Amino acid sequence: MQPNDVRGISIKWIVLAAIMSITAAFSGIVGWGILQSWSVYRAAQEQQQFDLGANRFIKGLYEVLLERLASNNALQAPGAASASTASAIEAHRKTVSENFDFGLASLEQREFPEKQRLVSALKSSLRMSGYDAMAREGLRRISPSVTSSRHLSSKRCRL
Repeated sequence: MQPNDVRGISIKWIVLAAIMSITAAFSGIVGWGILQSWSVYRAAQEQQQFDLGANRFIKGLYEVLLERLASNNALQAPGAASASTASAIEAHRKTVSENFDFGLASLEQREFPEKQRLVSALKSSLRMSGYDAMAREGLRRISPSVTSSRHLSSKRCRL
């Protein structure tokens, strides 16, 4: 029998099959690593967006507190509110409108425990901010005889 007549698998085909198997396994490992890295990257991006929204929400909420404090102080002052006080209140309101609404919308898009209850409680407390309109009106019409925001709310508004 001559070497050319040998039927079967040659060493060249065995080596080629082994190299192709190793290449396929390596490609699978690299592909799996890329997929995992992409998943981690997307999760980090989503977390960053959530963090941005939460930070703007907190900043807006803080400005709500500052605005209400300044409004309350202006309403309880013995005289009319000064122009600087009114401009400070308006600056707080502008910051609130820039941050609070964006942050709230960002938070509403996310899923978290007891989301419905918490968001509905926040929205119901925001409905109470009809007092803001009364405070604005009170700051415009304030006279020296009005020294309390209770006077404004009890005589001009029924909720």
